[in-house]
Amino acid sequence: MSLAEILVAIVPAVVIVALIYRKDKIEHEPIGLLAKLFLLGALSIIPAVILEMIGEFVEKSFLEEGTILFYLIDNFLCVALVEEWGKKTAFRIGAFKNKNFNYTFDAIVYASVIGIGFAVPENLLYVFDGGLSLALLRA
Repeated sequence: MSLAEILVAIVPAVVIVALIYRKDKIEHEPIGLLAKLFLLGALSIIPAVILEMIGEFVEKSFLEEGTILFYLIDNFLCVALVEEWGKKTAFRIGAFKNKNFNYTFDAIVYASVIGIGFAVPENLLYVFDGGLSLALLRA
């Protein structure tokens, strides 16, 4: 993987986090907390990958791969539900009871940072497989 591919996979995420941070006009969140949430989001990809692999194994035991039903179950249950559960868990662990979580907009900031934390390693995995053209498309 080239430096250009890595940068194209990571820089948009950094820019989005910075923009969200600037939109928080009432009270900026602590950088340390945001870094922790970003890391929790990135780490949530590990159980997501494991659960998706288990789900795909179970799917292939009952459904023929390539059918519409297979893809519907795969995309909505095995991928989307698992990934969103991981991000929700990261939010509950890292932000929900934090003393800095005192405004409604904080939820948007925290959830966005967690989601982007999840997206960075996901982008890197996709780019590793698909190259610079995929990196540009995902950016």
